[in-house]
Amino acid sequence: MKKRTCKGDFAELLRRRMFEAFPKGTVECDKHVTAFWHRMQTVEPARAKNPDSKKEMMDAYPFHPDLLNRLFGKWAELRQFQRTRGILQTFAMALREAELWDESPLISVQVFLSRPEASDPLSPALQKLANDAMNSVDEAGRPQWPNNLATEIPRALLAQKTTTVAGREIEAACAGAFIFSQPIGEQAELGELRWLIGATCDIPAMLNTGLLEWSRTSWYLSECESTDPASGLPLYWRLSSP
Repeated sequence: MKKRTCKGDFAELLRRRMFEAFPKGTVECDKHVTAFWHRMQTVEPARAKNPDSKKEMMDAYPFHPDLLNRLFGKWAELRQFQRTRGILQTFAMALREAELWDESPLISVQVFLSRPEASDPLSPALQKLANDAMNSVDEAGRPQWPNNLATEIPRALLAQKTTTVAGREIEAACAGAFIFSQPIGEQAELGELRWLIGATCDIPAMLNTGLLEWSRTSWYLSECESTDPASGLPLYWRLSSP
């Protein structure tokens, strides 16, 4: 009988399947996470103060623990998404593409973006996720995720260009919002979204500016009346079909 992969050893499975060499042990992982932890502290100070937050990051490094938890958890409910096999295939496709351009210290939602110069706004990995999400819904209410994302990511890119962020954070936020909006009815909280993309962000005010511009110009973000008093940003982020 094939052994079922448990949540606790999923990051280890990915590390061993995706890389020939990777950081091992608490000391080595702490060194790598500490190198970008100051960014996480400025993007989401309250969460960074929680001792468990850094430990979770170290345990999953170089993968973002929230991304793994979402794909391993909620995405497993999608009937077209094969949990272990599907995630291994998706990350293999994503990392092959991202290796050409991604300089982030953490494997998070940005790896699902296409190359900056690519003519197709969807990378092969994001195309696969979009098709899996679309085909997991009955035809009567099926969202056209590939087409929707092909429209939405360029709008996030336009919003990104109004800022000085250099890590494609707003495009990554779009990919993250899509992933966290599955299955239908799910959503990302503002803090979750910023935590996903915080590892490359040196100026949180610019990140907030880009997110706010995207929220104003998006075609597929659901309206949210609740806003963060400090930034004016929506507290909840859900991509949905009109």
